[in-house]
Amino acid sequence: MRRLSTGLALLLCLAACGRAQSIKNSAVSVAALGSPGAFTGFAVRNGAGTEVARVSFGSLANVTAARVTAGPQRLTFEGLSAVPTPKLAAASRISVALVGEEPYPEVSFDLRLAAFDVAAWQAAFGKTAFHFLAMSQPGALIFHHRGWSIMTPALDPYCMKNDATGYGRQIASEWNTDWTYAPAVGGWPLATMGLWSPGEKLYAAYDFHGARLTDHSEKDLAGSYCWSQTGAGALAGRSAKEFVAIVWPYARPYRVGLRYPQLPAQGTIASHFRLLWSLDMPSDADPTYFVHQYVWGHYGDRLPSVPRVVDLSWLPDTNRPGGFPSRPGIPTGLTSRIDADNARWWEPGALVFGGEGWDGDPIMLAKEQGRTRELDALRAAVDGILPRAKRQAILGEPIVAWQQCLEGEGKLDMFGHGVPTIHQVENWNLGLALLDLYRTDPQAGAKLLPYVDGLLRFTKVALTTRNDYHDVPAAQFCWSAAPQTSFCLRYWFAFRDAPDAEHRALAEEACKLAHSMLYRNLTMWMSDSDPDDNLDSAFLFEPNAGISWLGAACANEVWCVAYAAAQVYVETGDPYLAQYVYGICERWNQMHRNEYYPSPNASGSTTGPRRPRAAAPATAGCGGSSSCSPGRWAPAACACWRAKRGCSPSVATGGTPAPASTATAGRGAARSASTPPGRATGCRST
Repeated sequence: MRRLSTGLALLLCLAACGRAQSIKNSAVSVAALGSPGAFTGFAVRNGAGTEVARVSFGSLANVTAARVTAGPQRLTFEGLSAVPTPKLAAASRISVALVGEEPYPEVSFDLRLAAFDVAAWQAAFGKTAFHFLAMSQPGALIFHHRGWSIMTPALDPYCMKNDATGYGRQIASEWNTDWTYAPAVGGWPLATMGLWSPGEKLYAAYDFHGARLTDHSEKDLAGSYCWSQTGAGALAGRSAKEFVAIVWPYARPYRVGLRYPQLPAQGTIASHFRLLWSLDMPSDADPTYFVHQYVWGHYGDRLPSVPRVVDLSWLPDTNRPGGFPSRPGIPTGLTSRIDADNARWWEPGALVFGGEGWDGDPIMLAKEQGRTRELDALRAAVDGILPRAKRQAILGEPIVAWQQCLEGEGKLDMFGHGVPTIHQVENWNLGLALLDLYRTDPQAGAKLLPYVDGLLRFTKVALTTRNDYHDVPAAQFCWSAAPQTSFCLRYWFAFRDAPDAEHRALAEEACKLAHSMLYRNLTMWMSDSDPDDNLDSAFLFEPNAGISWLGAACANEVWCVAYAAAQVYVETGDPYLAQYVYGICERWNQMHRNEYYPSPNASGSTTGPRRPRAAAPATAGCGGSSSCSPGRWAPAACACWRAKRGCSPSVATGGTPAPASTATAGRGAARSASTPPGRATGCRST
């Protein structure tokens, strides 16, 4: 047989290589990026050929693979090398596999660091963490991290690019304001990190729940977001923008303590994640709910069980209903001026606003009780704040919202410029006041309706909040769930049977938004994040996105999320929420301080030993050390709790906590409901 010519052999080789550089099923395809001998990453496309994610082995194409081989539905990248560092051993590899006909590729990596040169890294990357597997999504408005919707500079530069230092800097790292903090995955409530562009309905994320619920290989990895990265030295001329990446090792403390691999102890980096994506993620949907659906669908049998009947005898007296309130107050003033005596979080002269509390219906009750003087005072206050509303279009929606603060600035020496924002939770408390005042007399209150409708439309496109407590202006607080869902549900109640089609349609949107806003703030551990510590974190909550609470469970400022979850469950029948409400009720006592009282009721009384005040002994943040910061709250008074080994062992004052219950101690125990199917069906019509 005649020998093939060199040119023909090369063509056949390239054709074979081309076939080996991609895999596909009916839902998705994965193709290698780069060129033979220098593969730089891979791209993921849906069945129609639309690219949904692009992953680079190194953010500046600084990590390449010499070869890629294709097995049954798997691409394996080998012969990895990095410029200028680290030196990677021959056993290092990255693989991407398709699982049956599922749309979510599984990415596995096993990197063996033979050497790491800190000086060479910083000469090329500046003062940044060692990172790899970077996924860019230019224009993404939200960095979705451990359940939080964090504003990227594309939405609001304040969270990362503000000039604050110390306590006012909660999201951006101390080493580089183009990078966020880099916490260990083992401390994340939701083991997921991704990017969201609601205008394009695009969401893509790395999900580590498969590792968390099986081999726990993800715990000591970290994840971060970068706004802009420019190369120097050996990488001069290269740049990357708006990407998430895996970081190794995690920072300690998470925002301040930049670390680099210490060899040989930190020389092996091996774990796996699923690359989740959706092209149906508009602004009124929610990424966290999408992840919960995925986790239940794939690992439902590994999630903790809950009892069929919850024992709430541990509730302190202050949390037990004592009957219906006879005369709850209503807001008779909606604004207040900051003076020198109360200028703790705001500059003197600033004007701030508030509204109605989200629990109960006090304004309608005031009407029924004939309290006209209070209602007239509220109407006068409303007339004063309506002209201060801001009207604009966001993602195509004509919205109405108020900026907090209305005048002035946050404390400049603490927070820097730019604290005021319309993305602030008091909008929904004010919206409740406007909506309920309208309900007392729809004809006389007709002028309020455009503001109420405009705020609902703002809810549809708001995406996230910050400055919900004024001491943390860069961070979202999960207690936003209560006013946001209460406003949406009350709008649904008020207009679901409206005579006009516009308001019936808005009511349906309000029902959907109540569900989305609940998940937007549901920063709950679905399962234990670290089996090696001394407390199961399932059903506990991280209170806000700021570094001072990162990896810390909280009850004191978070119980209102349980309230919101119960309300949304009643209206939607979401089976996941049934599970979560039962789990919360069963395990919330784990977050009470390690204090002793004669009875549960006495713990909330004004005469309890050592704490002569009416509040229940619920901790505001319970953990181990300054690396996750909860120690600042009550280092010797918390239950033994740490979400992650990155937090040094907790200071215990009363032995090891008992398991939550016999029902939650093992897998497969009785559930409050069967493993939840699909999704909620929407608000009930009756």
